[in-house]
Amino acid sequence: MKTTNRTYIIRGMRCAGCSKNLERAVSRLSGAENVSVNYATGTLSLTFDLSQLDEETIFATVKKMGFTAEYPPKDPAEEERKEALRFKKQLRDLVISIVFTILLTIAAFSNLVSNIQLSGVVQLTLLFPVLYAGRKIFIAGIPALLKLRPDMDSLIACGAGTGAVYSLYLLISGTASCHYHFDSAAMILTLVMLGRTLEHRARNRVSSSMRELLKLAPEYATVITNKTEEKVPVHSLQINALIRIRPGEKVPADAIVTSGNSYVNEAMLSGEELPVSKVPGSRIYGGTVNVDGVLEAKITALGENSELGQIIKLVSDAQNTRPPIAKLADKVAGVFTWIIFSLSLLTLVLWLISGAGFATAFNYALSVLVAACPCALGLATPIALIAGIGRGATLGILIKNGTALENCAKAGTVIFDKTGTLTSGKPEIKKVLVYPECGITEKELLKIAAAAEKNSTHPLAAALNTIDTDVAVTDFVNHSGLGISCKSNGNDWLFGNEALMKKSGINCNVPAEFSGLTLIFCARDKQLSGIIGAGDTLRIEAAKVISGLKKTGLRSIMLTGDNPASAQRCASDCNITEFYAGLTPENKSTKIKELSTTSRTPVIMVGDGINDAPALASADVGIAIGAGTAAAMESAGIILKKSDLHGVCDVIKLSRAVLRVIKQNLFWAFFYNFGVLPFAAGLGTLWGGFSLNPAICAATMAASSLTVVLNALRLLKFKVDK
Repeated sequence: MKTTNRTYIIRGMRCAGCSKNLERAVSRLSGAENVSVNYATGTLSLTFDLSQLDEETIFATVKKMGFTAEYPPKDPAEEERKEALRFKKQLRDLVISIVFTILLTIAAFSNLVSNIQLSGVVQLTLLFPVLYAGRKIFIAGIPALLKLRPDMDSLIACGAGTGAVYSLYLLISGTASCHYHFDSAAMILTLVMLGRTLEHRARNRVSSSMRELLKLAPEYATVITNKTEEKVPVHSLQINALIRIRPGEKVPADAIVTSGNSYVNEAMLSGEELPVSKVPGSRIYGGTVNVDGVLEAKITALGENSELGQIIKLVSDAQNTRPPIAKLADKVAGVFTWIIFSLSLLTLVLWLISGAGFATAFNYALSVLVAACPCALGLATPIALIAGIGRGATLGILIKNGTALENCAKAGTVIFDKTGTLTSGKPEIKKVLVYPECGITEKELLKIAAAAEKNSTHPLAAALNTIDTDVAVTDFVNHSGLGISCKSNGNDWLFGNEALMKKSGINCNVPAEFSGLTLIFCARDKQLSGIIGAGDTLRIEAAKVISGLKKTGLRSIMLTGDNPASAQRCASDCNITEFYAGLTPENKSTKIKELSTTSRTPVIMVGDGINDAPALASADVGIAIGAGTAAAMESAGIILKKSDLHGVCDVIKLSRAVLRVIKQNLFWAFFYNFGVLPFAAGLGTLWGGFSLNPAICAATMAASSLTVVLNALRLLKFKVDK
């Protein structure tokens, strides 16, 4: 079975009901899995079996539902121009609707037109331009209702259409004695269009972070063919094409430098502001900026396969996911339209039974129909996710899905790997002891050790690589898991651990000051000559980060495969009181599962290496830091592009801010939808209160959607601690 993941742009969705109807329809297709339609981003994401389902069937299903599916744009600039044109048309229709609604309202309440019949004709005439401006609501809403898949447009079309038709009946029959509903129909359409235009504008701002990522790649590239240059659009580039990047220009695609020397600013990928030196053979990435020299390079990856493309895809996929907190809202939004139709009909019947006139009962039923807004419920979660995940991307925080974000916000325990996470991962010489009887100095011992370790693959060899040495060694032998042996100046040397010394019959006594360090024992002619103590260097920000986590109520734990003494030293330096040492990767994974089971809150694991991959996958949330391996990045739910532990605090604060906004949005959406309906139905008048007419209901309905979007906009201002 061969499966593929796809994301398509969906045109024509107008509310959360649209997205739920489309999602249900695509989910029914044989071979379709993990179907998600995001109203806020206007996208359809799914996994499907190529042997059972093809794209033509998917596109046909989308079209049958009344929408249009498109492939994601190859040229972001062109897509932005199209979006600007669509917004311009939307704005034009809104202006037409506002102008004629104002004129219609004046005609409806003007004392200058004393003849009620003439007033009705004038109002009907002025209503036609408003109906034309809001034509898309009827074109989409009525067919959806006839197909028994009503959405928000169905409610609005029924509300405005029923008001207009009923008023037309009164006008033709000549039975109207006071007021028509033409103005209410016009106000409903205009206020809905106004709300959608403002919402559209605000949603575009929320999605700005994604557009900024798309803009990182330049529009054009300089291609070298037969020693001549040609400027071509980036989307037409081919693999293995030779490109030239001048100072100040953006790199158009991932490539390998073939000639030239320069510095490239890779802050958009790594978050590090210092430019990186590039020489022939170096990799460069699309969207980064060439600082000073001229580079020629051969393209290795384009589009989705590039580093920038992978980041954009990761962010886009994450924005299309739903966290667990959204499930209730999704279920309610899915059946809300039918509930409102039922409540509207019930309102009409109950008021008629109570003895109220048809005009009064109709007015209340119309208000209920217009007041309902599943859009606010449908937007509450995805719009906050889009803003939060997008803002995270601009800060170098890549969140893979909504579940990881929610678990991160609720977490109570943060588990750190030691080597490469709390520490730099680069061992350094900490202490050196030379026995006087051996007759050499500390400097001489280090030079001999450095010369010997040049041929070693052991991680500790890196600690000696920085030492300049002119000592010659011969007869090098690597003793796997123990150390090395060699000859220098006619002497036999051993450099290794205590086990190597014991195997050679050499006794070792370790001074107390070497406790917690990894030791290299140095022996000449089977006599212990000295001890070199190497240790990993604690990240400068580690202690501050642990302290910051404690202040926010989070418990910090360290897991390591290192020995207990070394683990104790590291834990003490960064103020961690709970740690587990001597663990294999499997042991780490088991320990995390154990801690996750016993904890009442989700557990976060922070790591960077291949050996951390099982642990990252086992945790409720895995966070891989920027210098990590591909395995760690794949296993983690959140990736920090910077090699800086401050990002752990930042992502927790960001996730809590997003979850807070989601809860606020859901509260407002539920409060509005279930709080305004009694007043729309006129129940307030039974206790001497007030009721809402259709026009006011339309205004509050539009305001509810706009409120959740504007609330989510606050996340774009989220700032991290410096």
